[in-house]
Amino acid sequence: MPASAEAWVHWRTGSRAFRPACSAVARAADGEIVGYVLSYEHDADTARTGRRDLYVATVGTIAAHRGRGVAAALLARVLQAARDQGYDTSSLTVDAHNPTGALGVYDRAGYRLNRREITFALPPTHP
Repeated sequence: MPASAEAWVHWRTGSRAFRPACSAVARAADGEIVGYVLSYEHDADTARTGRRDLYVATVGTIAAHRGRGVAAALLARVLQAARDQGYDTSSLTVDAHNPTGALGVYDRAGYRLNRREITFALPPTHP
Protein backbone atom coordinates (compact mmCIF):
# COMPACT_ATOMS: atom_id res chain seq x y z
CA MET A 1 0.00 0.00 0.00
CA PRO A 2 1.50 3.36 -0.98
CA ALA A 3 2.71 5.61 1.85
CA SER A 4 4.15 9.09 1.99
CA ALA A 5 7.88 9.46 2.63
CA GLU A 6 7.10 10.90 6.08
CA ALA A 7 4.83 7.99 7.00
CA TRP A 8 7.42 5.49 5.74
CA VAL A 9 10.12 6.98 7.95
CA HIS A 10 7.78 7.24 10.94
CA TRP A 11 6.41 3.71 10.75
CA ARG A 12 9.22 1.77 9.06
CA THR A 13 12.74 3.20 9.06
CA GLY A 14 12.78 5.91 11.72
CA SER A 15 13.10 3.57 14.69
CA ARG A 16 16.35 3.27 16.63
CA ALA A 17 15.94 -0.49 16.19
CA PHE A 18 15.91 -0.33 12.35
CA ARG A 19 18.94 -2.00 10.81
CA PRO A 20 19.50 -0.64 7.28
CA ALA A 21 22.59 -2.83 6.76
CA CYS A 22 20.36 -5.88 7.24
CA SER A 23 17.50 -4.60 5.11
CA ALA A 24 17.24 -4.67 1.32
CA VAL A 25 15.24 -3.44 -1.63
CA ALA A 26 14.76 -4.82 -5.17
CA ARG A 27 14.08 -2.59 -8.14
CA ALA A 28 12.89 -3.38 -11.64
CA ALA A 29 14.89 -2.19 -14.64
CA ASP A 30 12.82 1.01 -14.73
CA GLY A 31 13.67 1.77 -11.08
CA GLU A 32 10.30 0.79 -9.61
CA ILE A 33 10.61 -0.83 -6.19
CA VAL A 34 9.24 -4.36 -6.51
CA GLY A 35 10.24 -5.84 -3.15
CA TYR A 36 11.85 -5.09 0.18
CA VAL A 37 12.87 -6.58 3.53
CA LEU A 38 13.02 -4.40 6.64
CA SER A 39 14.85 -5.69 9.72
CA TYR A 40 15.31 -4.59 13.31
CA GLU A 41 17.33 -5.45 16.40
CA HIS A 42 15.81 -4.69 19.77
CA ASP A 43 18.58 -3.77 22.21
CA ALA A 44 16.51 -4.75 25.27
CA ASP A 45 16.01 -8.27 23.89
CA THR A 46 19.73 -8.57 23.13
CA ALA A 47 20.61 -7.44 26.66
CA ARG A 48 18.05 -9.83 28.19
CA THR A 49 19.03 -12.93 26.19
CA GLY A 50 22.69 -12.28 25.46
CA ARG A 51 22.00 -13.16 21.81
CA ARG A 52 21.61 -10.90 18.84
CA ASP A 53 18.39 -11.65 16.98
CA LEU A 54 17.64 -9.95 13.69
CA TYR A 55 13.87 -9.50 13.59
CA VAL A 56 12.61 -9.45 10.01
CA ALA A 57 9.54 -7.27 10.42
CA THR A 58 8.41 -6.76 6.86
CA VAL A 59 8.89 -8.71 3.65
CA GLY A 60 7.00 -7.22 0.75
CA THR A 61 6.77 -7.96 -2.96
CA ILE A 62 4.32 -6.17 -5.21
CA ALA A 63 1.74 -8.55 -6.65
CA ALA A 64 2.98 -8.36 -10.26
CA HIS A 65 6.41 -9.65 -9.17
CA ARG A 66 5.37 -12.43 -6.79
CA GLY A 67 6.41 -15.96 -7.65
CA ARG A 68 9.66 -14.78 -9.27
CA GLY A 69 11.98 -15.29 -6.30
CA VAL A 70 12.23 -11.62 -5.30
CA ALA A 71 11.44 -12.20 -1.62
CA ALA A 72 13.70 -15.25 -1.45
CA ALA A 73 16.64 -13.37 -2.97
CA LEU A 74 16.17 -10.37 -0.67
CA LEU A 75 15.84 -12.60 2.38
CA ALA A 76 18.99 -14.53 1.44
CA ARG A 77 20.90 -11.25 1.12
CA VAL A 78 19.61 -9.97 4.47
CA LEU A 79 20.40 -13.24 6.28
CA GLN A 80 23.94 -13.26 4.86
CA ALA A 81 24.43 -9.68 6.03
CA ALA A 82 23.17 -10.70 9.49
CA ARG A 83 25.67 -13.58 9.65
CA ASP A 84 28.46 -11.26 8.51
CA GLN A 85 27.53 -8.82 11.29
CA GLY A 86 27.50 -11.43 14.03
CA TYR A 87 23.80 -12.02 14.59
CA ASP A 88 23.09 -15.28 16.39
CA THR A 89 19.53 -15.81 15.18
CA SER A 90 16.80 -14.30 13.06
CA SER A 91 13.08 -14.36 13.68
CA LEU A 92 9.87 -13.14 12.08
CA THR A 93 6.15 -13.28 12.62
CA VAL A 94 3.73 -14.36 9.93
CA ASP A 95 0.00 -14.86 9.59
CA ALA A 96 -0.50 -18.62 9.18
CA HIS A 97 -3.26 -17.91 6.64
CA ASN A 98 -1.12 -15.57 4.54
CA PRO A 99 -2.31 -16.06 0.94
CA THR A 100 0.91 -14.81 -0.72
CA GLY A 101 3.04 -17.93 -0.32
CA ALA A 102 5.15 -16.33 2.40
CA LEU A 103 5.21 -19.47 4.55
CA GLY A 104 7.01 -21.40 1.81
CA VAL A 105 9.56 -18.61 1.30
CA TYR A 106 10.36 -18.54 5.02
CA ASP A 107 10.55 -22.32 5.24
CA ARG A 108 12.98 -22.50 2.29
CA ALA A 109 15.09 -19.75 3.92
CA GLY A 110 15.50 -21.98 6.99
CA TYR A 111 12.97 -20.49 9.40
CA ARG A 112 11.13 -23.00 11.58
CA LEU A 113 7.98 -22.72 13.67
CA ASN A 114 8.80 -21.57 17.18
CA ARG A 115 5.33 -20.87 18.58
CA ARG A 116 1.76 -20.25 17.54
CA GLU A 117 -0.39 -17.41 18.78
CA ILE A 118 -4.08 -16.68 18.53
CA THR A 119 -5.29 -13.11 18.59
CA PHE A 120 -8.83 -12.29 19.62
CA ALA A 121 -10.42 -8.92 18.97
CA LEU A 122 -13.63 -7.47 20.22
CA PRO A 123 -15.59 -6.15 17.25
CA PRO A 124 -16.63 -2.50 17.38
CA THR A 125 -20.02 -1.86 18.88
CA HIS A 126 -22.59 -0.13 16.78
CA PRO A 127 -24.85 2.45 18.45
